[in-house]
Amino acid sequence: MRISPKPIPRHRLRPPSNSLLVHLPPVIMLNQVQHYLTKINFLLANQPPQLSMNDKIPDRIHLESVPTAKTLYLPSTQAEPLNLPSSNGASVSAADHFQSASQSASQSEAAVAIKTAERLVLLPNLAASDAEHASRELLQQGNLLLQQGQLDAAITIYRNALQLDPTSVEAYQHLAQALSNQGNLEEAAVCYRRAIELTALTATANTLEANATANPAQNHSEIEAEASLDEAETEEEQPLPWFEEAAFYLQQGKAHCRIQNWDAAITACEQAIQLMGPKTAEAFYMLGQSYQGKGRLDDAKRSYSQALRLQPKQAEVYAYLASVYSEQQEFTKAIECYKQAISLNPKFAGAYWAMGELWQKLGNQEQATNCWYQALQLEPDWGTAREHWRLGTALTEQGKLREAILSFTQAISFDPNFAEAHHNLGIVLGKQGKWQEALKCHRQAVEQDSNNPQLLAGLGRALVALEAWEEASATYQHVTQLNLNGAQGYAVFQHALTQLEYCQRAIVARSYHHMAEGLCQQGKWQEAILCYRQAAERNPRSAQIQAGLGKALARLEQWDAAVAAYQQAMELAPDQTQYYLEFGDILIQREQLQKQRQRSNSQPTSHTPVKVQEAAKIDSTTEPTFTLL
Repeated sequence: MRISPKPIPRHRLRPPSNSLLVHLPPVIMLNQVQHYLTKINFLLANQPPQLSMNDKIPDRIHLESVPTAKTLYLPSTQAEPLNLPSSNGASVSAADHFQSASQSASQSEAAVAIKTAERLVLLPNLAASDAEHASRELLQQGNLLLQQGQLDAAITIYRNALQLDPTSVEAYQHLAQALSNQGNLEEAAVCYRRAIELTALTATANTLEANATANPAQNHSEIEAEASLDEAETEEEQPLPWFEEAAFYLQQGKAHCRIQNWDAAITACEQAIQLMGPKTAEAFYMLGQSYQGKGRLDDAKRSYSQALRLQPKQAEVYAYLASVYSEQQEFTKAIECYKQAISLNPKFAGAYWAMGELWQKLGNQEQATNCWYQALQLEPDWGTAREHWRLGTALTEQGKLREAILSFTQAISFDPNFAEAHHNLGIVLGKQGKWQEALKCHRQAVEQDSNNPQLLAGLGRALVALEAWEEASATYQHVTQLNLNGAQGYAVFQHALTQLEYCQRAIVARSYHHMAEGLCQQGKWQEAILCYRQAAERNPRSAQIQAGLGKALARLEQWDAAVAAYQQAMELAPDQTQYYLEFGDILIQREQLQKQRQRSNSQPTSHTPVKVQEAAKIDSTTEPTFTLL
């Protein structure tokens, strides 16, 4: 089964409340869960841990269990001895040391940055402002190393920046990024949590300071009460530790699903659900995939159903639920689920394709063809040129000519030399009366295989429709000269002979037709009628001959015969509006003549219409005085 689901959008948390938006400064107006969880999800999704079937997912690392760093972090390669500042106790700026470090041509850029960071940390008597300034400069140096892909050196720099400024949210965030790129996912998550905690503390402090500045006369108890209220509101919106742990387990579940470690994926998803409760459809969706991978189809159905109860507009989940029903041979339920998926996502090609396979199993070839047509229109690359051609042939048999044309055109785009596709496209265009376009297709088909009797027959058919009698005759003559064997070959040969004879008769009919037109121009209507009849006898499928015959009959007021001739012409060429107009004129003339005769009968007269007298003198069975070979 061909399923091509799109990734499910991540579950969105509710935005922060209005009270939080009032008290928090603009820097943290964004919900902290949304701000940092996206980064945690990114690092865990893009750097999945290397897990095996026997690996156990590690327990959550609590921030309290990580010891506070007291020493300078250095890489395994020891740097050269450092020259400390002079003994005069003067404070040396961090910029001077960066400049001196960058001038060490004998060392690599990473080593220079590390030695500079070491000097900044070990310098005595740095004021608080100088430490913050030095920390920011270290962050710039670390960012440069991170961009260059020197992860070890960047991590060392970020750790030293935190030695100078342990409350730097930016330092924790960049350190977490570098650790995630290095594959140290657990410590990276710890750093992100620390950044969230520091942001919350900064927000509370800024709120208290702003309130105190705005109203200095406010008593101390009121400030404490408002601070407690703000802290409670902030804690309500901040991510709880269990939520971070649940997000971590979700990402672990994704990683296990990708490597088909189903047991570990089930464990991770169940742990996430236990922590978060039945509030995330994504967890049930992945849990269903894991159960389905293990062959536990009933459990998979329950998980998918729970995911749909939580988020009912997920086309991909409906598709996977349908695949479970299909595995259990419940094809009708599977088809209903695929229909739900398509109603939510009309461009879901995988659902169309899989549903087509189910319809085929149920014996409904027409529905299967329709589904495959929709799938291949959305994803043309899923089919080869021959598969598009077969689909077009099936659509032609169902009378769906527009869809068949698209399928044949797609087949030709994949293989411009596909003779059968050109041939079938010409046949469908001929069914639509587009004979000029059909003729081009048949010519292209014959160019690919000039001795194929079926392709030649298709070309002859188009030429006959366009009344190109000589070329059609030559084409069918070519078919009769081929060495055709078997019953099918004999049938083709007989058809070619019949068409060849018809073309030769049509050539004679065309001569009679031209003669009849010349007689009409001379006003010799009776002789013209005889020629038209000879032409119609040899080519009864010519609407032009029938229309000419009807016009000549009308001039002799032979109304019934004229009406019959025009009706035959309109039946042969229903798209020719000129025939309808001429037919209408004949009906009007006949009615007017009948009324005139009625008035004449009411007043007896000895006069006889001249035209009637002339018609009576001519015997309609009389042959013309000329001979046409």
